[in-house]
Amino acid sequence: MKALRLTGLLRCCLAALPLLMAGNARARCPGLSSDTLLDAHFESGLPEGWSAPQTSDGGAWQTGAGQIGPFLNPGSGAWIYVSDEQSDNIGRAVLTTRRFNSAGFTELLLLSFDLSFQRFGGAGSFYVELWDGMSWQRIYEEPEDYAGRIELDLTPFAGLASQIRFVYDDGDTWNWGVGLDRIVLEGRKPACGDGICGPGESPSTCPGDCPAQAPPAPAWIATGYDLEGKPAAWKSFKGGTECDDCSQLVELNFACTFYGTPYRRVWINSNGNLTFESEFLEYTPEAFCLAGPRMIAPFYADADLARGGTIRYYLDPAGHYLVVSWESVGYFGCETPCDLRNTFQVLLTDGSIRSVNGHLLPFRTQILFNYGDMQWTTGNSSGGAGGFGGSPATVGVNLGDEVICLDYGSFDRPGFEYLGNTQTDECPPNAVSHLDHRTLYLDDAGTRLEPSGDLLLSASAVREGVLLSWHTDLISTLRRFEVLRSADGVQFVPIGEIFPAPGAGGSGSYLFLDTRPLAGENIYRVRSEPASGGVGSEAQISFRGGSSGPSEGMARSLAAGPVPMTHYVTGYYETDAAEQVRYLLSDMSGRVAAQGELAAVPGSTAFRIETAGLPAGMYVLAVQHPGGVLHQNLVKR
Repeated sequence: MKALRLTGLLRCCLAALPLLMAGNARARCPGLSSDTLLDAHFESGLPEGWSAPQTSDGGAWQTGAGQIGPFLNPGSGAWIYVSDEQSDNIGRAVLTTRRFNSAGFTELLLLSFDLSFQRFGGAGSFYVELWDGMSWQRIYEEPEDYAGRIELDLTPFAGLASQIRFVYDDGDTWNWGVGLDRIVLEGRKPACGDGICGPGESPSTCPGDCPAQAPPAPAWIATGYDLEGKPAAWKSFKGGTECDDCSQLVELNFACTFYGTPYRRVWINSNGNLTFESEFLEYTPEAFCLAGPRMIAPFYADADLARGGTIRYYLDPAGHYLVVSWESVGYFGCETPCDLRNTFQVLLTDGSIRSVNGHLLPFRTQILFNYGDMQWTTGNSSGGAGGFGGSPATVGVNLGDEVICLDYGSFDRPGFEYLGNTQTDECPPNAVSHLDHRTLYLDDAGTRLEPSGDLLLSASAVREGVLLSWHTDLISTLRRFEVLRSADGVQFVPIGEIFPAPGAGGSGSYLFLDTRPLAGENIYRVRSEPASGGVGSEAQISFRGGSSGPSEGMARSLAAGPVPMTHYVTGYYETDAAEQVRYLLSDMSGRVAAQGELAAVPGSTAFRIETAGLPAGMYVLAVQHPGGVLHQNLVKR
């Protein structure tokens, strides 16, 4: 039996409708702006339109910075309060807001306030009521002494609620009293078309904001097959169906670089994550960034194989990747039969994988998160009930220093809405069906890659001419890149072409050296030509001939060509001063293909590396100088 451990204190409240007790209000999320219907801080007394009549026993609500006996304002500055200690036997005190119009706020109607409610001898009560047009409806009652922030979801009353009142009753006996501050009522109307899959929206009601992900995920790897769709022998996680919180060490036959450190072993942890430095058995998730082992978490939550499901993995015998799949796993505490299941997987690579089942990956992809049907978020020992609530599941990667991480988001409820990154945007947790049949692409530094067809083009002067470089994360197959030049920006003349490396599709970094630039201004255009025909992407840049050497403020630069490499590659290292440097050519697994020393002189120094014997693939040329390291990505056909 697991011991209950919660990462945050969740307060249960008595009410006649659902309550929202979230530490992060949705209104603070980027793009989710709300209208403020009420906002009372009592710094200048009772707001206009509010009423707090004298009680039947002569007492009254007071505004100011006073106290309720020894109890202080949980908010700040002035507040409104009833001190039953001073007035003695107040009876019933009522604070009523001004009237407001809640019509249309069907996406969110949120009431929040700071409350200090202190009883004596178990007597006295505090509750909140709203006017629905016909009668006062009690929506909240505080059952015990409490000092802190309260948040109530009044969305079910949108269009009906027009006034709210706060009621204190001392039970006809001496008591301490009650105080309120920062009473805010926020409303948000449906916003289909704002680009955000918000509460209440789904692929069927708002397809533009909530795009349906066609199953399976575009890069999903089926159990029993490799990345090319060929039959392969997968292995079962050692814990089997008896595993609740357990781990298995896998020795890798390749170097997986994570935040700059190469690893050759990884722990598969049953609760939806991988770690590099040690096993990790904690079952209650927390939002990244966390202190602890370096972690890759496609879905960190309390999975329990005894409730159903399996974990399987496949280690590529050629030494390029590992894939781990959690298949139809249940959560801890799920009733038998467990009807809610999650299916997801993670792919770790050495950086050389360019496609999965013919699906091209964005350039620099080293980690993939793939999702099937996602149906639950939380185990019972993490504060959940029925698979939801409690401590939200976490998706992302974590360096372990509490500073650096990728927090894609946390998830704690059913539905499709995705409100954002909990670590940086201070948004509430998201809905788990947002992940259904989705693929997330990450590089080795934990950066999420967004597939794009844009060409990022730059130009620089080298001794041999003008060196063009561009980069694209294009994930559609290209036949070639065409390079054109113009003197006036109207008439362009083709001056060369570049062909993507086999299997790369088109994504990557490319170089082209123009050895005959025009005198004066050169206008370059690079455009992609899709293999299927049609119009591709295009980029243009202007460069004035005659400029050479490093630009102002730059001490060093590195370029290389031709790209793709054939029998050789020439590096061009530019520096302001003479210095000794070391160059290194390596493949994406870190294996050294060539290296040497270079005595660089002021200006541009060229060096040649023979590459005829190298296999096709992606390479990195690095130059280590006294001030650091410069890198250039290269392709070998």
